[in-house]
Amino acid sequence: MGSVWVAEHVSLRTQVVVKFMSKELASSAEAVARFSREAAAASQVKSPHVVQMLDHGVAAEPLSAPYIVMELLEGRDLEHHIRAVGNLQPGEALAIVVQLSRALSKAHERGIVHRDIKPSNVFLCDAGAGELFVKLLDFGIAKGPEVGIAGSTTRTGSLVGSPYYMSPEQVVGAKNIDYRTDLWSLGVVAYEALTGQRPFYGETMGALALKIHRDPLPRPASANPALPSAVDAWFARACAREPDERFASAKEMADALVAALRDLMPAGLSLDSGRTPKPIGLETTQADAGPLFRSASDARSETGAGVGLASQKVAASSRARWILVAGIAVGAIGVGFIVPRLTRSEPQKTGPELPSAAAAASPTADPTPTAIPTAIPTATPTATQTATPPATATFRPRPRPAAATSVTPSLPSAKAAPPPTDDDIK
Repeated sequence: MGSVWVAEHVSLRTQVVVKFMSKELASSAEAVARFSREAAAASQVKSPHVVQMLDHGVAAEPLSAPYIVMELLEGRDLEHHIRAVGNLQPGEALAIVVQLSRALSKAHERGIVHRDIKPSNVFLCDAGAGELFVKLLDFGIAKGPEVGIAGSTTRTGSLVGSPYYMSPEQVVGAKNIDYRTDLWSLGVVAYEALTGQRPFYGETMGALALKIHRDPLPRPASANPALPSAVDAWFARACAREPDERFASAKEMADALVAALRDLMPAGLSLDSGRTPKPIGLETTQADAGPLFRSASDARSETGAGVGLASQKVAASSRARWILVAGIAVGAIGVGFIVPRLTRSEPQKTGPELPSAAAAASPTADPTPTAIPTAIPTATPTATQTATPPATATFRPRPRPAAATSVTPSLPSAKAAPPPTDDDIK
């Protein structure tokens, strides 16, 4: 169809995929219509499991070729994965079918029929933590009612699609093909993923058509004895030759496979769930086959699934910082208000009357001068004063009795001298 390039988006500073149509096909109106249909159909299916289209147009000279710009996916398609590891573990195959059914449900709601479901159009991305994320590719032969997606370019009786995965009505080129042909193809893909081999094979197109139309349907449990018989019943309905006997929707088809494989994996996997549980055996598959994926970003993050959590975390951190800053500011204001009041000098006051000498000499006097608060500086310091007076105070020390110390000793009582005796006179 053309060439595919990895390019750098200059303004977004990210890598994208650019698909150019070959010059030989650019002269074919039908090929150009199919190329445009691929971009339009994929853009109208609003599902994270469909490759995202970014732009579409015709390049200027010297290329002069139609092009499509789409997101760059990192990983590998299901065809190469099965070729490398053989049949997949039931949980891994189930996760692929469930996610594909989500993409097809969105397409069928818009009246779009893919018509080319096959392993090479199923891309496996690494969603992190051992989980895989599935993207559906190539809506080039999609059919639908929207402008630019009409199937008028497909002639009745022409073979459109990949023969190994075509439904009986698609093999014969029936005109009125609806969404149930996609359900058949999805059943064939599931069979190949669970068993490692295709259910229908023929060396020629005629032989293959006979197997699809006439031969008994193969049983998955015969090709893989580890599968329960419930999977055989599921496949018989998924690939019923009469479209009316198939499942009514892609969701019903996926839920039925969940029930069929219930005994081989934990319960809880459903189309109604918000996330696909970690597939069983994914680590084993990677260990056996070597590194499967390169570092791929979680495609669900591109849809905004993780934005709310990140915003809440940032908001909580911001509130904590503001509370801390406000607390520091209030504390600083409080300190600035209280400290000056504690260190500010009071107006000069005259000291209280000094205690009398008799009181100072009294043995019952309190040795601690509690009558003079140390917080208020006085003009006359005492020996027991410990507070340092402000520099502006003027001190005029007065002589004090030597006994006026912090501890006043007791004074001996005075006694009258005895009168002199005759011997003293002599």
